[in-house]
Amino acid sequence: MSLTRFFPRTIPTPEQIAPLYRDILKGSDIVITDNPPNLDELCELEYKAFWLATGDAHCNSIFVTTPGVALRLTLKHMNEVPALLKTWVPDTRYFRLTALVINMVKGEVEEVPVERKVIIPFHRDMLYEGLQLDSNLPGIERLAEMAEQAIQLNLVSEKE
Repeated sequence: MSLTRFFPRTIPTPEQIAPLYRDILKGSDIVITDNPPNLDELCELEYKAFWLATGDAHCNSIFVTTPGVALRLTLKHMNEVPALLKTWVPDTRYFRLTALVINMVKGEVEEVPVERKVIIPFHRDMLYEGLQLDSNLPGIERLAEMAEQAIQLNLVSEKE
């Protein structure tokens, strides 16, 4: 969903976005958003609108490192997100780290104190071609398994 398509001249409020979300989310079990490395006002807007549209607020997160940004900064940011989400929506039920993707790795990776991590090696051709459906990307299968486990965990916990 592109906010500029619906609100080309202004930044909307969460209350304005919530009805659009309700329509988009009908029949959906999973919502995937692509957020910038640092959560900003638009991320806050999106999170609050989701809460207003669904009456629920939680987060299963996959963090992807940004090449050129120190890994320690990504780890620090990961640790700050749960508290930030709680300030945006105090009723946030939970925050779960589904995985940390260490992206475009050249050489050895330093010790990373994260259990659920996936290391994606650097592939020069992907800079020009992007990720294709038939791309052979070591680690992507493990990431898909982690995401499936998170989805199953959510389905079970919602039934309880």
